[in-house]
Amino acid sequence: MTLASRWTHTHSKKAKMSTNTEREIKLAIARIRHGKQKRTSADRKFSIASVAAEAGVSNATIHNRYPQLAEHIRKIQKADAKGTTEKKQTEISELKRQIAELRNQLEERDSELRKIAIVNLRLSQEMKGLKSTKRSGAKSTPNNVVDIVSPTSKA
Repeated sequence: MTLASRWTHTHSKKAKMSTNTEREIKLAIARIRHGKQKRTSADRKFSIASVAAEAGVSNATIHNRYPQLAEHIRKIQKADAKGTTEKKQTEISELKRQIAELRNQLEERDSELRKIAIVNLRLSQEMKGLKSTKRSGAKSTPNNVVDIVSPTSKA
């Protein structure tokens, strides 16, 4: 084997390995993004380290040999962070709306409770008055009842 053929053979082998490694990294990215990891846990955060572990390569391999993939992973991380922030902002807005609605309901119930307490106090006072008139033996007629039989009428 000549030097030229040996060089071609060695470099074509490296090129093939490089292609396989790049493919494994891309597949690892896809698996992690879809939650179908084979080598890492599903709760692991998406990062260059998690992609490297899933692909079976080192972090340095991605950083040094595949900087375009490292940049792609960083872009995905930023997009995920932005999406997470927007989602949390939406959730916060919804929770604030719910809090305001519940406070309004609480104010309405407090108002109703105050009204009921006033009615309860009036009824309690009226009941005390009725009990005291009953004890004294006096004929009791509530304030709002009119005696329609007059003492001068012949019954």
